[in-house]
Amino acid sequence: IDPATVVEIGKEIYQAIEDNQPVIDTTVDWAGAVPQGVTNWTQLENWQGPAQTDGYYIEFKNFLGKKLTKFAWRFVWKYGGDMNGVGK
Repeated sequence: IDPATVVEIGKEIYQAIEDNQPVIDTTVDWAGAVPQGVTNWTQLENWQGPAQTDGYYIEFKNFLGKKLTKFAWRFVWKYGGDMNGVGK
């Protein structure tokens, strides 16, 4: 593995809302970054965390100012994983 080069794994784009309903399935709708040569984050061990951001949200309102929908999220991650003692 090359811990100096980070690559993206998981889905690049996923649908969050369909027909005005939430449709995210966190078992398959996720993205991550790992060292080049690692194909699945579960190959890494000795993780630290998790860490997380504060919550974010966006509201959509109609022309009268009435809230139509609110989409809220936060980012959560683990860090410091290694593979066979390489990385961190």
